[in-house]
Amino acid sequence: MSFRRLASILTSALLTVATFGTVTAPTASAAPTAVAPAITRPAAAEKTERVRPRLRVTVRDRERHLAPGHWARIKVRVRNVSRTKARVVRVRVAKHSGLTLRKRVLRLGGLAPGARLTAVVRVRLDVTRARNLKVSATARGARTRTTTVRLVPRATTWRGALQPGGEPVRFTMSADGRSLRNVTVPRAPGTCADHWDGGEPRHATLRDIVIPVLAVRSDGTVDADIDLADERLDWDRRATLRVTLRGGAATGGSFSYSEVYADPIHWGECKTSPYRIPWTATRQ
Repeated sequence: MSFRRLASILTSALLTVATFGTVTAPTASAAPTAVAPAITRPAAAEKTERVRPRLRVTVRDRERHLAPGHWARIKVRVRNVSRTKARVVRVRVAKHSGLTLRKRVLRLGGLAPGARLTAVVRVRLDVTRARNLKVSATARGARTRTTTVRLVPRATTWRGALQPGGEPVRFTMSADGRSLRNVTVPRAPGTCADHWDGGEPRHATLRDIVIPVLAVRSDGTVDADIDLADERLDWDRRATLRVTLRGGAATGGSFSYSEVYADPIHWGECKTSPYRIPWTATRQ
């Protein structure tokens, strides 16, 4: 290589250094920053709350008028209004004074979503005052649902017969049990005696005997001597009624009736025969 060629190469190298500056080794600060890859975590599973069964309990009538001493049927409807099956479904009836229950717990088993069942509660009102019947529906894992039925006593009709003979007797007991109304004896065996006929008694049928109202004592007994005189007639009419009310029947009762009539021509007397006739009656 000639001297001139070598000089040209060196000159080119010097010009390159002058143009771009000195070349330095890369430092740590100058090194490109490494970007850490993002850590991807799996999406958190949604927290699912367990669906609890929900019940609804209803009755057709929130108030029922019952005859005291008689069994009544109360229909209770239980419906599953949730989207999960209700298990161990039961209907419970609370105790209450004055009420008698056939069963306090009725087991209905399982109840599918949207399904419903009807339970029949048998109850008897034993008093002449209103009572509340509390009915609840329960299931495993479900809240207790409750409804109330108002039980109100109503007037009752009683029917029976005179003994012996079997002639009918009927009356109505007020809802509060404190009075008997329209005690009616359509026919009763008796005797009548007229002074113009020598006063000899003869058999007769006494008809349409009605006692408007009688008070019942607090112990459930009636002992009344009633004046049934009719102002339109010059007659002295009296009736006596004795009876003890127990449970669903009237026991130990007796009935008697007498009338004395007089007019300008005749006078006479009629009375039941035997004078005190036993009778019984039961609620209808």
